[in-house]
Amino acid sequence: QSMNISILSIGDELLSGRTLNTNATWIGKTLTEIGCLILDQTVIPDDESTIIKTLNAMIDTNKESCLIITGGLGPTEDDVTRQSLFKYVGAEEEFDSEYWQYLSNRFKKFGIDIPQSNRNQALVPTTGEIIENPIGSARGFKFKMGKSVLFSLPGVPKEMKEMTRTSILPWLQERSDKNFHSITIRTTGIPESVLV
Repeated sequence: QSMNISILSIGDELLSGRTLNTNATWIGKTLTEIGCLILDQTVIPDDESTIIKTLNAMIDTNKESCLIITGGLGPTEDDVTRQSLFKYVGAEEEFDSEYWQYLSNRFKKFGIDIPQSNRNQALVPTTGEIIENPIGSARGFKFKMGKSVLFSLPGVPKEMKEMTRTSILPWLQERSDKNFHSITIRTTGIPESVLV
């Protein structure tokens, strides 16, 4: 049985066209290759009421499915995905002082004092799991909502890909009993309607 996947991309820059949504393309292609079924793909602004309304519409706790969210986990004031997500799943915020120390030391190595705005990257939920970010400062989150599972990853493509490879792909492959094969047929000079 294929795992049903929904993709939610969060970011004003994606809506305005300033940034191309390569994350959704990469996730769609990568997960389809391992036999997952992509049901839908949505792009919304980093706005609390929109995020919560969209999560309500996309998550069905009675069905086995997976929602992958990218974006909105940065250190700036306009990144509200983290607090919206915690509110949605009913988790409180806790400050991870160990992680804050680790981040501060990492910044020091580059001769930089860590900005106070980065403090929100040390906020963790009282429920769910943390997804480590091996190459960046914004960690991700995993929440179980009934039969549905929700992953939230940063929007920086390099970080999102690394975290997907190390955390999400192994989790999905454990739950898939399918061997999926895909072939590409290239044609020229034949209209699509004739091929079908």
